[in-house]
Amino acid sequence: MALTDNIHCLLIPMWNEPLLVPNTGVAEIINFSQPEGGTGEPWFMGEIHWRGMYVPVINIEPELDLEQLDNRVRIAILNTSNGNPEQPFVGVLVRDIPKLSHVQSEDLEYKADEQESSQGIKAFMTLGNDRVRIPDLDALEKMAISVSF
Repeated sequence: MALTDNIHCLLIPMWNEPLLVPNTGVAEIINFSQPEGGTGEPWFMGEIHWRGMYVPVINIEPELDLEQLDNRVRIAILNTSNGNPEQPFVGVLVRDIPKLSHVQSEDLEYKADEQESSQGIKAFMTLGNDRVRIPDLDALEKMAISVSF
């Protein structure tokens, strides 16, 4: 087996199935701070100030009761995939600190019959015995651009 078959990922806890994101897709996991200016779209929580810029924060689990957040909640700062200098990052509300995972292509199985419409999610897969979600970085970037100030 070649070394390139091993993908370094973060398994990010959510309230439903976890997100599986390549390490290169995550800029940083930060403590939760209340986003400002969240109006309009139900998934848009507002923006946070991070490293000298404002980053929109998106909740990809709209059924989540935001009044029930606890002290484990974090924001994952994700790199956008299109190199847009106006929107290089997007924040996603996450449940807890992620776990490093070394994933091999044969460990993942695409679940075509289990695909459901979920904003900001590209695919549902299984990793071993667990169902995981792959975020749609293009969709998240478009969502962020649509609400940025």
